[in-house]
Amino acid sequence: MKFLFRLSLIILFFISKNLNAQDFAKITFLDKRICDLGTFPIKDTVLVKRIHFTNNSINLLEIQTVYKSCSCTNVSLSKDKILPDEVAYVDISVDTKNKIGSQEIVVHLIANTEMKDHIIRLIFSIE
Repeated sequence: MKFLFRLSLIILFFISKNLNAQDFAKITFLDKRICDLGTFPIKDTVLVKRIHFTNNSINLLEIQTVYKSCSCTNVSLSKDKILPDEVAYVDISVDTKNKIGSQEIVVHLIANTEMKDHIIRLIFSIE
């Protein structure tokens, strides 16, 4: 009797664990998330990088919040709710005015995925 009770507890544990895992969406980036954009001359320039991603789950992927490391950066999502197997993108534009030397811009996409925070880094230099 104790054996059956323990066995049913173990089965319930694994069922609940699998159900919880299915609540999350899965984001897959189709482009590199660490991008070296190169070196640019000192002048007022706007750099733009597009990063594609897809929803590889059976659940709706929701980009809940976007954080950026610099006020010189604008972030635009093609959509914030991505259906299963659908492709979307994020456009990151950086105004290089008053920048000189090595630069790194970090963008955080917060989503309903198991790992909530997805980081994109743009690296470039102004000389």
